[in-house]
Parts: sequence; C-alpha cells; structure tokens
Amino acid sequence: MAENNWKRVAVISDNHGDMCDWEAANVALDVIDDFDPHYRVHLGDVFDFRAIRNGAGASEQSDGVQDDITQGLALLDRFKPTHLTLGNHDTRAWDKASSPTDGMLRDYCQTITRDLEAYFKKNAIQWVPWGADQLIDIGGFRFLHGYHCGMYAAKQHAQVYGNCAHGHTHRPNQWRTRHYDGLTGINVGPLCQTSMDYARANTATLEQAHGFLLMMINERTGAFRFNN
Repeated sequence: MAENNWKRVAVISDNHGDMCDWEAANVALDVIDDFDPHYRVHLGDVFDFRAIRNGAGASEQSDGVQDDITQGLALLDRFKPTHLTLGNHDTRAWDKASSPTDGMLRDYCQTITRDLEAYFKKNAIQWVPWGADQLIDIGGFRFLHGYHCGMYAAKQHAQVYGNCAHGHTHRPNQWRTRHYDGLTGINVGPLCQTSMDYARANTATLEQAHGFLLMMINERTGAFRFNN
C-alpha cells in the first residue's frame, strides 16, 4: 500500500489571553476536533500581557496578568497544540525577564516564562520565540506569527517566507501570486475580541473577523490545500 503523505493541519492565532472571545473559540475548537488534525499549530499571541507592555498606563497595569495567563493556558489546554510560535504580545514576558532596569518585574517575568516553558515541555509542544527569523515548517509550508500588518500583509509575508500562514493582523484573507509556480500567503483570523477598545477609532478594525485555518499538506511533495 502506498504511503499516505497527506497530513491534516489545524491553525489558530491571536486569542490574547483574557481578551479571548470564547464563543468564537469554542466554535473553532469544536470544528477542529472533528477535523482530527495530525498537527495543531498556534501562531501566537496566546496571552495579551498588556499590563507589562512598554508604556502601559495605570488602568492596564491594574489588570495584572494572572487572569490573562489562566485564560491563555485554558485555550492551550483545549486546543492541545503540537507547534507554537510566540507572538509580539507573548514575547513581552520574555523581554521583561531580562530587563536591565526593573529588578522586581524581571524576577516576576522570569517566573512566568520559566513556568510557561515548563508547560510547553510537559505537553510536548514544539515552540519557537518571536522574531523575523523564527518559523515552523511542516512539509515545506511555513507558519509564523507575522510582522507586517497592512492590507497587503499576506502578500508581504509570502514574498519573504514563501508559502506561509500568519496571524497578527486580526484580518483574515489570503493572497496568491500571479505566477506559474504559485506562491500563497494566508492571513489567519483571530479568536480574540474584535474591535478592541484601544483601536476603536481605527477604521481598519472594520475588517477584523474571527477565523481559523484547516489544511492538508503533503509532507513529501509540499502540495497543500486549505480552507481559511
């Protein structure tokens, strides 16, 4: 019998901890469970970590991070990712864990990141940090959090990374090059609340919509099919 090299892959992104829209998330996760993927990929911003961002105001700091972490881990427990790339929000804890100026925050974030890395290890999650040179590769298809955020983000990521899926923008769409060989960028929708208050005056939020990605990837040939 010929070997079946096609693998089912499910992808989610941007639940943002305590900013998660659980109604949307539960719909997505139920469908994903029915899909029964071989690989489950989270594209990052598992947590919001607004309380420890640079320039956080008093109201953001007062939110703390405990509920943020609890809800982010609850989403991971439910999704059971095999792969994870940190997002720009997640990396705030890792960045602050090496803060040269705030010893108390540094110590606290070292505890947070140590505990999270232990969780990743315990649950056999293959993870990569946030950065332009960091990605996950499955059968030649690449998965990353995302670094461009304009209306052509899917195109820009495909031009840099080749066939890829990313999150970050909260605006699901896709782009395919007009070229014989083809090149596809997939912008995966978020599972967080859309039109967050901090961006209420930004008309780009009108494009925001929840989403998730289901794929079939041939690990031998690199062929892929998807429904975003």
